[in-house]
Amino acid sequence: MATEAREPATAQPLGAGVVVFLVVAGVLGVVLGGAQLAARLARGRWLGAGLGDAASAALGLWAERGDPRLAWSPELRAGLPGPGAYWGCTAAAVHPQ
Repeated sequence: MATEAREPATAQPLGAGVVVFLVVAGVLGVVLGGAQLAARLARGRWLGAGLGDAASAALGLWAERGDPRLAWSPELRAGLPGPGAYWGCTAAAVHPQ
């Protein structure tokens, strides 16, 4: 029985679209994860927010970095703590270990 030699598989580079998707997904995960953690620790309950809310907030966080609650919609702001706890929890979402 003859066996054919196979060439080793080579890794293919990721396309630009895949890289952009991964970066956006990572940013939204950090924004939403940080806000959820902050709400849970400061208010004792999860924030009723989803990826769409996180995307809207992410666009305004730089402008509202002094009070990040203002980047979130009015109905979600009440569930978030002040800047110290918010940014601390966001930092923990970036690097949880």
